[in-house]
Amino acid sequence: MNDITNELIKIFNQKNGSTGSRLISGNNPLIEKTETELTNFFNGESGLIFNSGYDANIGFFSTIPKRNDTIIYDELIHASIREGIKLSNSKSYSFKHNSTIDLQNKIKFAKGEIFIAVESIYSMDGDEAPLIELDKLCNSNGYHLIIDEAHSTGFCSNNFFSLTQKYNIKPLARLHTFGKAMGCHGAIWITSNSIKYYLINFCKTFIYTTALPPHSVAMMLASSHLLKERIILNQILSEKINLFKNLAKKFKITSLINSNSPIQSIIISGNQNVISVMKYLNRHGYDIKAIRKPSVPKGKERIRICLHTYNSDYQIKELLKYLNQVLNEK
Repeated sequence: MNDITNELIKIFNQKNGSTGSRLISGNNPLIEKTETELTNFFNGESGLIFNSGYDANIGFFSTIPKRNDTIIYDELIHASIREGIKLSNSKSYSFKHNSTIDLQNKIKFAKGEIFIAVESIYSMDGDEAPLIELDKLCNSNGYHLIIDEAHSTGFCSNNFFSLTQKYNIKPLARLHTFGKAMGCHGAIWITSNSIKYYLINFCKTFIYTTALPPHSVAMMLASSHLLKERIILNQILSEKINLFKNLAKKFKITSLINSNSPIQSIIISGNQNVISVMKYLNRHGYDIKAIRKPSVPKGKERIRICLHTYNSDYQIKELLKYLNQVLNEK
């Protein structure tokens, strides 16, 4: 890390602001270097940095699919993708969560180029999309698969840093964000050279915004270097997830959504009920958030727990002990 640390120090000593959009004065060699290195890091052809995952999704979906095309998306897709789809003027249909059968039924109504949008790991349930099955479907029929990897970026195994890498999937485009496991800020679309340059010239959320400042871009680059050197972090996190799930099973917490990711959600129906559980856990020192209607459908309110490598086994055991106590009181 010494080389990248020295480079960061130089950047921090030079300037803080980017001065403008990348097409005017905000571009610099560090951004281009970071795009190249991150593209290699994620085994892609080309990459384009955006200020955030929200900006990236709105920009991509409002720019690439056209008026006579069709976008078919998982019903639990992120709000930023939904907003981008609205701006695209394309026809659009949602399909039942992770149901390739319902997806194929919706494809029957599609016209023009067909884009299928999913998340690799879903933010509220923490479950995986059937990526291998979706990849085969798209490759066999000429559909365009787009994957938002916000919640799988940096969390994987065996020296892979995303699920598309793990499964050797090459979608039309995949989004990696840096505000979650990577611990900083920003996002990058990994896609083809032609789509990258089309976005540069036509994507409004890229063109009409101030570029990320150099220190933010440098942190994106540094986070990838750090993750390469500390791949054992993924093993540690997997152990924390298994401990949590095994203890939840021992405590017979049946409303736990089945997930192998750091996102562990427990359904507690009713806004007031889930708020009271959250407050109880907060009083015992756990920064747990309640996810309420309308963020999730009525009856699917939940406590959403995000596990981290720095959570001790003791903390996980105590959390589940308190959670078991408060659930048994209801």
